[in-house]
Amino acid sequence: MTFRRRMEDSGRWLDVGRIEAGQSITDASLFFGIHHSVISRLWKQFQTTQTVVRRPVADHPRVTTTAEDRYIVIVAKRNRRVTSTHVTSMVTASIGKAISAATVHPGTSSLCSSIRPVKRGTITVVLVTRQLECV
Repeated sequence: MTFRRRMEDSGRWLDVGRIEAGQSITDASLFFGIHHSVISRLWKQFQTTQTVVRRPVADHPRVTTTAEDRYIVIVAKRNRRVTSTHVTSMVTASIGKAISAATVHPGTSSLCSSIRPVKRGTITVVLVTRQLECV
């Protein structure tokens, strides 16, 4: 399986220098062992911006703080049988910040490893008779 790796800025400048020296894009791509389309895009970027440095990309902003994440886990542990949507409504009411069920679900699954999953399966005759005896 192939993997992706970023070219360092020094390698980008070396590549542009080879193309400026008269080497073709194909020859430069063979020398660096990179697909020619990557070198072609790099060359086009250099021609338009006169630089080959990658732009810094901002991360996705956090919706909740670490303290709020811990609180979500506590609420999920206290109410094991409720869905993530219900936990969301409880947390939203208490902290006053709107969060989604998608925010709750990954946090509770990774941080609440001690919570047993709900077992679904066939009901045995012994279990049914025990439940009927309790009623």
